[in-house]
Amino acid sequence: RYLKQKHQRELSKANREKEMNELRVQSIRLKSIPHFNSNVLAGIEYFIMTKSKEEANELLATYSRFTNITLHDIDKAQRSLKDELEYVRMYLDLEKMRYGDLLSYDIEVDDDVDQYIMIPNMVLHTYAENAVKHGIRGKSTPGKVVVSIKSEREGVRISVEDDGVGRETSARKNAETGHKGQGLSILSRQIELYNQQNEAKIEEKVADLTDGNGNAAGTRFELYVPYDYSYI
Repeated sequence: RYLKQKHQRELSKANREKEMNELRVQSIRLKSIPHFNSNVLAGIEYFIMTKSKEEANELLATYSRFTNITLHDIDKAQRSLKDELEYVRMYLDLEKMRYGDLLSYDIEVDDDVDQYIMIPNMVLHTYAENAVKHGIRGKSTPGKVVVSIKSEREGVRISVEDDGVGRETSARKNAETGHKGQGLSILSRQIELYNQQNEAKIEEKVADLTDGNGNAAGTRFELYVPYDYSYI
């Protein structure tokens, strides 16, 4: 009975932490929307003035759908890989509008991947946003983001890789500007809480990439998600 009561207390504590953490995520996402929106709208205004009406209308449609999905799904713990891929593609299209030729991206999905597997909500967006803001933005030359999805026997492996300035340089620049990113740390904490109630665990890895001379050449985030993973 004592062990059962102890387990219940620990479970209640974990659930409270999970709820508080998700509320923090919602708050941060809502705070980031106005800043992102202002940048996108400025880019669309530029397109209206300098590009064709068809291109501007296409971007407006993408922006509208992206915003609607953000507001609709912001409090969800999980989302299908298919929906997450669509969302991150829209995000990268909107960022490419701002960066032009300085940003390109590829999304590579193996044919045998089950795109209806449920993954943490906005995980690809969080990784891609980090790649753009902290990797590509610091470069003076064109940069690239590669999203890769591969099937494994018991789940899927997701990776988002950039050829940006690397985490060390990014951290130094953020310290100089006073910027504090929280998206990745909150995502990791969420995954830690979800893992407490699952036998098969989500695995998260970060790799610092280097060139042939040992210089920083980008960052790769990896996430392994088992099938039949529970987020409740």
